[in-house]
Amino acid sequence: MTDGWGRRRRDYYVQHDKPKRLFVRELVPKARRTLQAEHLKPTLAPVEKKAGARCYHKGRDIRALTAPFKVLPDKEPRHGPGDAILSAVTVPSQFYLGSALVNPKTNEIPVARALFSQLDLAGRWVALDALHTQDETARQLVREHGAHYLLTVKNNQPTLRQNIAKLIPVPPTGFSPSGPDAHPCSHGGKEQGRSGEPDP
Repeated sequence: MTDGWGRRRRDYYVQHDKPKRLFVRELVPKARRTLQAEHLKPTLAPVEKKAGARCYHKGRDIRALTAPFKVLPDKEPRHGPGDAILSAVTVPSQFYLGSALVNPKTNEIPVARALFSQLDLAGRWVALDALHTQDETARQLVREHGAHYLLTVKNNQPTLRQNIAKLIPVPPTGFSPSGPDAHPCSHGGKEQGRSGEPDP
């Protein structure tokens, strides 16, 4: 039985007291035991290898993160001052990798750099929003962690945008970012992507 909650808007759920009963059938004998194992069977190893980064946090540790919120009365969240949480997830699966607290006296930039050292980023692509488009952030990702980066460049960095415009041709008319000719480093509109490769 589900708990009887429904999504009202992004990241906000309300209780509707209409739980559903879900039925699950194992298609392979002892499937649950196989999935609960630390590693999949050798025949399923290729599937596990494609799953991406693995979360090494114990179940009790993850539950400890949510326990303080369970004692709070249900109310619709409102944005305001106070601590924030910066989280790292994989895409498109949204697999949780880790979090860090952002003190109101600072911002996400140094917190993200500290979080990098807790993650296995070697050979991976790391995407961050425009706030993190900083030379030092890019340098740490490439040189210290062996990662590649995808950072957004907006109009508040005109010199960088001009340099990108000189190096990367404007996509042809009718260009689709999801089409077969998509370039991971260029986007139409008001924003452009910036990518980095490890130094030789």
